[in-house]
This record gives sequence, C-alpha cells and structure tokens, in this order.
Amino acid sequence: MELRNITGLTANWTNYLWTFRGVYAHAEATIGGTPPLGDEEKTEFMGLGLSYDDGSWLLMSELTRVEVDGFYQDTDSAYITLGYRVKEVTPYVTASWVESQDNYERDGTPLEVLDVRRQAYSLGFRWDMTTSVAMKVDWTHARGFGKTTGGLIGNQLDALAGNPGGRFDSTDVYTVRLDAAF
Repeated sequence: MELRNITGLTANWTNYLWTFRGVYAHAEATIGGTPPLGDEEKTEFMGLGLSYDDGSWLLMSELTRVEVDGFYQDTDSAYITLGYRVKEVTPYVTASWVESQDNYERDGTPLEVLDVRRQAYSLGFRWDMTTSVAMKVDWTHARGFGKTTGGLIGNQLDALAGNPGGRFDSTDVYTVRLDAAF
C-alpha cells in the first residue's frame, strides 16, 4: 500500500491522570496485489482514545474506523487494556475486536478473502529492565472469525485455493520482545 497527500488533525487533552485524544487523517492510497485493489483511492482514518495512568494503574482504550474507497475493506476496531505496575513490572490484560463493515461489496468474488471479523484476548507483562530497555512478553488468543478468514493469511490462501472454510478458526500468538531506546 502506498499513501500520498496525507493530511490530518489530532487533538489531545490531559490533566496528567486522564488523557483524551482524537485523530482524523485523509490520504490517497494505491493498493497493490493481483489484481490491484485500488489506485488513488480516497482513504480516511478516524480514532478516539482515552487513557488513565496514576503511576500504578494503567487503563487505555481506543476506537478506530478506516474507510477506503474501492474493494479494500473498511474496518472498525477497538481495544481496552488494563495494567498494574509493581515496581519495574507491569502485568496487563487486553481485549480487542476488528470487523470489516463493507463485506457486501466483495460477496461472491475472490476479494471476499479481505472480509475480517476477529476478537482477541491478551495476557502479558512489561519489565522495565533499565530506564531505556524493556522486555515485553505476551500471549494473544484470537477467535470469532465467523464466515470470514479472520484476517489470517493462511485462511486467505486456502479460500483462494477453493477451501472457503479455512483451516483455522482461532490462533494463538506468543511474543517475547526487547525494546531499547538510544
């Protein structure tokens, strides 16, 4: 995907305990593929978010909408995360959701592999090893694909090969990550 002529506006408000933010962005998108999924398509991103952080408790949430003219999917998505800091370690839980909103535009075509619906649940922790190095460990379970591919490339390839049921109706992702700031 190539984006051009990007313009946008963000607004933030905070009282150092609560933060509210909103974003709107517009761009022209060229989306590759075989066949190409769009050339100079109007693309919009809108989002609302809030967070609470008192130094111990952490709550974050965001709701977004992406709209793309043409065949590429329009999606709504949201997440909420709750964490609690215990010295250098922050365990957390997250629930998230994503769903394409314009499936009817692709029904009965090979492009219906772009239809997506998925819920995901995560457990993890962040360990601040030093002021500039953090280790993150996460387990995410995704399910609730319905009659879509869930956005999984393996399911998309199966559907394109004539097996529309897909081979996966859920997935687990395990992540260990080391982040460093210089």
